[in-house]
Amino acid sequence: MSFPLFKNIRHSLKYRIAVIIFLLEAVMMATVLGVTLSHSMEESRKQQAVNEKIMLSLLADLSRIALLTAEYVELQPYIEQVVNDPNVITVLVADNNHKVVLSNQYSYLGRPLPKFIHGETRHWRSQEIRNRAGFLGTIAMQFSEEELIKANRDVMNLAITVALFGMVSIAVIGILIGFLLTRRLEILSESAEQLASGKLDARTNFSGKDEVSIVGRAFDQMASNVSYNMSALQKATDLLEQRVTERTEELAVARDDAINANASKSAFLATMSHEIRTPLTAIIGYSESMLENRLSRQEQSEHLQTIIRSGKHLSSIINDILDLSKIEADKMEIEVLPLNPFELLQDVHSLIDMQAQAKGLAFDIEYNLPLPAKLYSDPIRLKQILINLASNAVKFTHEGYVNIVVKHDPLTKKIHFRVIDSGIGLTDAQKDKLFKPFSQADSSTTREYGGTGLGLHLSRQLAEKLGGTISLESSPGAGSCFDLCIATGDLTGVPLLDKVPQPRQTAAPTNRAICHRLTGRILLAEDNTDNQRLISTLIRQIGAEVDIANNGSEAIRMAQASTYDLVLMDMQMPVISGVDAITELRRQQYTGPIVALTANAMQEDVRRCMAAGCNEHFAKPIDRQKFRELLDKYLQPILLDEQPGLSPIYSTILDEEPDLVDILSMFIARLPGSLTNICEAFETKDFDRLRELTHDLKGTSGNFGYEGLYELAMQIEEAVKHQWYDRIPGLLLELEDICRRILLGFKKHPVAASAGGK
Repeated sequence: MSFPLFKNIRHSLKYRIAVIIFLLEAVMMATVLGVTLSHSMEESRKQQAVNEKIMLSLLADLSRIALLTAEYVELQPYIEQVVNDPNVITVLVADNNHKVVLSNQYSYLGRPLPKFIHGETRHWRSQEIRNRAGFLGTIAMQFSEEELIKANRDVMNLAITVALFGMVSIAVIGILIGFLLTRRLEILSESAEQLASGKLDARTNFSGKDEVSIVGRAFDQMASNVSYNMSALQKATDLLEQRVTERTEELAVARDDAINANASKSAFLATMSHEIRTPLTAIIGYSESMLENRLSRQEQSEHLQTIIRSGKHLSSIINDILDLSKIEADKMEIEVLPLNPFELLQDVHSLIDMQAQAKGLAFDIEYNLPLPAKLYSDPIRLKQILINLASNAVKFTHEGYVNIVVKHDPLTKKIHFRVIDSGIGLTDAQKDKLFKPFSQADSSTTREYGGTGLGLHLSRQLAEKLGGTISLESSPGAGSCFDLCIATGDLTGVPLLDKVPQPRQTAAPTNRAICHRLTGRILLAEDNTDNQRLISTLIRQIGAEVDIANNGSEAIRMAQASTYDLVLMDMQMPVISGVDAITELRRQQYTGPIVALTANAMQEDVRRCMAAGCNEHFAKPIDRQKFRELLDKYLQPILLDEQPGLSPIYSTILDEEPDLVDILSMFIARLPGSLTNICEAFETKDFDRLRELTHDLKGTSGNFGYEGLYELAMQIEEAVKHQWYDRIPGLLLELEDICRRILLGFKKHPVAASAGGK
């Protein structure tokens, strides 16, 4: 039976095609199957080994405390949970005498560690448990490979079944393909043989538009219209070549787009990896060094400032990435509101002026009058662009000036903000790529100044969203001019001002100054323990009480069971989410204030929180000053003479020199006013006056025997000097506490009481 088959293969194109397809696919499938099975089995073994090491390491960490304290009962549940894994057979924990103290198999307890003998399907892993004091004991685990072997066997059986089915299918498909490809060729061949033999009525009678049909019809009409058929065949060939050319060009374009997209992705990942790892390295490194307890107070302060600064830098990178992603996805929402350009520029001036002063640069805003009293644009995004442009100008300017020139063009209904500096300038090549994402002037710029290269690209995208753009004029060594142009909106009825209005005055500070403590009770709904500790600490530092709910269900129950001045609600929590908890509380007629305290800061998240019933939305990470301002809205202040439970502080010189009581009483009388003045200086950002006031307080407090007050005033003065402004609110709270205790100590001192001092 095999001879006719071989004969067909030798003489039939149909069978040869089928056999070739079958053999090629069989070889390919066998190769892929073998490589895949081998790789899969090896990876499975590697993964099991990794899992075994991780499991052993975790149990070793858990056993360390038990071996130190000899309290083994609490570790037993973890061992029982581990042995529930079908791959774990035995767990042994031995002390430093190699005596088994814990095991899931009680026959080992009290005995020395056995010899670890590996079997065909079982093996041991062990690890010494140590701490800084030395060797504590040993943990050993016996693992089974039976599950892995069974799984590999099942995979192999399945793969072989699939391969056999595939080969049978390929054989059938090969035969069908060969039949379809050669069926009409056989008819044409038979017709040609008939024609050659003199049978002139031989015809193929083909229909259709494919190549074989065209050849068949050409054969049928060959005698009468050879020229016509040849022309038709040439046209068909030309059309096919054109289509192939067009398709080739399309594929080339698609390939180039894919290459560019992959290059952009790689550039993005490389840049973001560097920019994120840089502050993370500082945060982790300095945090670990803080645990060593070998740093001076000055070094600890510098380390903490570096950690805070790196965290804020990391937050700004994430914000830029989110903004860029929203723009790329066309989901950036622009909120057009009436805004006062003079007040907005005043805010920009207050932020940039400190940066410029720190580098010894002059910074000014020039107004080309007249200017409209208000614009219609997005104030947040406009301020974001101006701050980015001005900050860049300060960064790349070593001496000279940075100016912002404002000009209104009523014909185009645009307003221009020109940020001009005397900095390093740019070449034409550098300008060409400056506004591209993840790009800076050159690699040396990145090394010297840092940055992601997202700022200017993002600023131009935002400017275009605001109906304008950003253009650049610059030359090397001659500074740069970035021209931000945005639409003003419809200014019908808006007056044009011929002079710059007086800057708005900061509201006079009240008794709710930032250094005053607050009283009240807060419910914090937060499932993350680290956030619970941080936020609770911030709340307790200002004097308020805080209760913690670990999920939305607890928050609902606690809010209804007690009275709270404020509820801080995280949005993503187990059991019941924050949004659902707020919705349920409002449904139950809960009327107390609720503030969403969450890392979900997208615009749609804010709308969802407000729709659920929140009074406000406060985004993480927490800005301490803004958080304090939030609490000021809902809690009541504690005045200097209202806080119970204070321990008094006495002057060290009053016992030695009682005659100085009158002079000391004058210092005590001025102390509340000094505290108020210091708080006002910080609130109004008058840091020169704040430094002067704390310097005076440092001198007088030291002279009058209050060493603690002297040290604290010196810390505030140093914080102002080094621009560690984030530290000042906490120091002011300490200052208030120590002032209360000094006042109380003076009132209670026998010398002061006998002199009638207050």
